[in-house]
Amino acid sequence: MQYQFDLSALGSFLPHLPSAIANTLTLTVAVCVGITIFGVMGALARTHSSQLVRALMASYVEIMRNVPLLVILYLVYFTLAQVGLRIGGYWSAFIALTLNGTAFTTEIFRAGFATVPRGQYEAANALGLSRWQSFSMVIAPQAIRTVYAPLGNQYVATVLGTSLASVISVGELTDWMGTAGSYSSRYLEAFVVIGALYLLICQVVNVMRIVIGRVFIRKIPGRSGQ
Repeated sequence: MQYQFDLSALGSFLPHLPSAIANTLTLTVAVCVGITIFGVMGALARTHSSQLVRALMASYVEIMRNVPLLVILYLVYFTLAQVGLRIGGYWSAFIALTLNGTAFTTEIFRAGFATVPRGQYEAANALGLSRWQSFSMVIAPQAIRTVYAPLGNQYVATVLGTSLASVISVGELTDWMGTAGSYSSRYLEAFVVIGALYLLICQVVNVMRIVIGRVFIRKIPGRSGQ
């Protein structure tokens, strides 16, 4: 029997697609904000003067980078439920994705801070700047040239990582695909639809990264890059 590709078979499920897209996008944005903030904090901890703080942060990074995201997702979802914290699949996915992503952004920011010449730190101290002033006015503007490209790649990975949230019943794109494919018996069509949507979202993120790099990042004094 010859298979007939028919997207119209998914027509009855299309009204639910906008909410699935919205859940994917809101989860992605929330996680990207979280991993950026905590990544900076983690990078500062990785370069802290205390050996204990550095060791603890290094251990966290190694654990999170070497444990599958799916395992972290299940651990967060079921462990919180076991201790009586039933926060739902969406927030469990947010916590798991943030925990995992922070390990990667920590290393991204740490590498970025390491590219700033030591003399810049010394000059900031000589000017009597506080640690916050040194970081915000001297270190961060120079480090961002190094981190923005890999950070953009991590944001793309976050978009794709949200697909795992479907295993704990978060109504995002992959969950929509499973439902539409199951009830219509048109898995191929459902795969094509969400594949195209994930591709579109990731390309939008990449275009934004390139535009930001060309418009803003290149205006920062220092070595050029994209």
